Amino acid sequence: MRIIAAFFAALCLTLGLNAHADDKLPPVVMELIKVSEHVYYVQGAPGAATQNHGFISNAAAIVTDEGVVLFDTLGTPALAQLFLQKLKKITDKPVKKVIVSHYHADHIYGLQVFKDLGAEIIAPAGAEEYLNSENAETLLASRRADLAPWVNAHTRLVKPDRYVDGNEEITLGGVTIKLIFNGKAHSDGDQSVLVEPDGVLLIGDLIFEGRVPFVGDANTKIWLERLKDMAQGKLTAMVPGHGPMSKNPQEVIKTTVQYIEFLRETMGKAVEDMIPFDEAYAATDWGDFIHLPAFDEANRRNAYQVYLSLEQEGMQPEAENTDTPTSGTTTTNDTPAAAPAREAPALTEQAKQLLDEVNKRITNINTAELKDLLQKHPETQLIDVRTPQEITLLGGSIDAPRHRNLLRGWLEMHATEQLPDKNTPIVVYCGVNQRSPLAADTLMKLGYTNVKNYADGFFAWKDAGLPVSENDKALDSFLYSKPVEVIPGVWSAIGATAPPTYDNSGHNNNLSFVITDAGVVVMNAGDNYLLAQALHDEIKQRTDQPVKYVLLENGQGHAMLGMNYWQEQGAKVIMHQDAWHEVEQRGADIIALMRNRSRDKAYRTELSKPDIILSEDSMDLSLGSWKMQALRIGAAHSPGDIMLWMPEKQLLISGDVAFHERLLPLFEDTDTDAWIETWAKLEALKPTHIIPGHGGPTNLAEVTKYTKDYLVHLRTKVGEVLESGGTLQDAYKIDQSAFAHLDTFDELALANAGMVFREMEFE
Repeated sequence: MRIIAAFFAALCLTLGLNAHADDKLPPVVMELIKVSEHVYYVQGAPGAATQNHGFISNAAAIVTDEGVVLFDTLGTPALAQLFLQKLKKITDKPVKKVIVSHYHADHIYGLQVFKDLGAEIIAPAGAEEYLNSENAETLLASRRADLAPWVNAHTRLVKPDRYVDGNEEITLGGVTIKLIFNGKAHSDGDQSVLVEPDGVLLIGDLIFEGRVPFVGDANTKIWLERLKDMAQGKLTAMVPGHGPMSKNPQEVIKTTVQYIEFLRETMGKAVEDMIPFDEAYAATDWGDFIHLPAFDEANRRNAYQVYLSLEQEGMQPEAENTDTPTSGTTTTNDTPAAAPAREAPALTEQAKQLLDEVNKRITNINTAELKDLLQKHPETQLIDVRTPQEITLLGGSIDAPRHRNLLRGWLEMHATEQLPDKNTPIVVYCGVNQRSPLAADTLMKLGYTNVKNYADGFFAWKDAGLPVSENDKALDSFLYSKPVEVIPGVWSAIGATAPPTYDNSGHNNNLSFVITDAGVVVMNAGDNYLLAQALHDEIKQRTDQPVKYVLLENGQGHAMLGMNYWQEQGAKVIMHQDAWHEVEQRGADIIALMRNRSRDKAYRTELSKPDIILSEDSMDLSLGSWKMQALRIGAAHSPGDIMLWMPEKQLLISGDVAFHERLLPLFEDTDTDAWIETWAKLEALKPTHIIPGHGGPTNLAEVTKYTKDYLVHLRTKVGEVLESGGTLQDAYKIDQSAFAHLDTFDELALANAGMVFREMEFE
């Protein structure tokens, strides 16, 4: 069906049917309805997003003597053209501004029509999270098929001219328009508009009149607060984001409030009593809402989202209540998170009874038993069912070769996606043994055959001095951890030995610097502008010397994306020409991925060009009394790998030429045979100290074991598979258990085997 739709879209484009063609508009009934002296609106039909040619939302116009201000622009450019056509029948004034209620597709795909006419686009702060997300592009691609030809190859995401993070007033043609910032309520950022002289409130998707609201990842607590505040105002009319306008706004607000309160009450009670979601949903009487349009499409998802958010809110008294907790030290309403505590939440009698019953069905183990199990069976999958916020604020999680953070309520719906093999040995745990027994029981009900619950909980493990892994070791900084001095004058901020995340701010590699008597040399620019700035703050605490050079170990994002910060400070950024070629080819994709992940932390990060593109294999970077060289010793991890060598100190900052605490990753362009040959040149330097690209400072023997020896092992085993006529599937079965204790083993081991197989297949 999507193929047919896409073909039709292409055919229509060939015939000239695009977003700018006034004579080809969607066959929908669109009536411009007058609300008050200055306010008009068009009303979409109730239903799902792709029904009625995408015309399922509302848009409004505030018409003044000096121009028009719009509130939202509908779900396709063609609908926006039709809206504009209707407006031209009542006014010849231009559209001066478009105020966006929030960035959801059914309200913003028409923006390009008015942007192209020169209108200023104003959006609420938080909307950038949607624009920078992978979901924004994915959904647009989907709508190009589902809403063809009205959403097509010409349809684009339009960024606002400015964001608003508070209330403000706009006056145009004598009409005062108040922007009301709602924060993260229905979406990542919401705002409403009050047309003051008319007493008309354009509320956006905080109200769905005549249909079930779409909750999504909304903060229903804040949503309710905003609605109750608005209900106190003196209003003559209200236009919602969906459904008809109302001349009795307070009553309409009341209906939505009742729905959201019902969700929070019923799902909250289920969470308190520790009732699994499926049982809770089936036991709930939805009779007051089942007749509403979009009930079948939206209600179960709404209930599940609220259940999960209230589980985090209700089962987590140690952090400030919030519907949808965010990473790090802030909550969803941008207030500092409360200092966490270890105390177990009080339980209802029903919850106590349920826990007693569950503990009779599951297998519980203690700290000694878990320690022994992990030593004998490192393949055991540990699952921490606490929230990411708890893990960050309460000292981390158990450090084990195979470890995941999966929320207790999430397991019911998605466990099989993450853990397809139901014979996998699994141990679940939480902080105080309230959620983990239920998680173990859920997994057993789903058919998992080897499930245990660590009854002592994380705090007992940590108090025993056993290994823990932390999401963020420096909560007061964008850095994952603060710099440590390796030898006098040489420092390194050790990154997380894990994939880049919002929590670690992309600091998952080592950011090192050398303080000399004539300036500072930095190794790696960092993943983003703010991370680079945080590293510089640490440098300035240790010296007044300026940063002279920033050496980029390769062309990966975490090495080079922060370079524009350092260039602003006057430093010279150095990259090998092979790495720069990679950035030229893939830079746009690299920064897009970072922005999707980092969202607001991507602030001011832009692709830049190095000041010095190195074509030779070495460059003298000596400063003052310090002898230093930038070295490229041969092909290794990725194109243009550079190291920083200090011969008199016998210290090598190796970058990604050497690994030890995490499994090394292999890419399509990694030449593993050449990497092994290159290793001999590294050994010839005879370094005493090595700061690798990932993991703490170490020595030559250690990195040899987990870099060269790993590559030799993998190539030897793949060679045996090929010699015996084996296939890629056989390569995936190669025993890599000697390296299973390394971080990122689960993410990379199979992929590495596949990479080497494909590389050697044609050698």
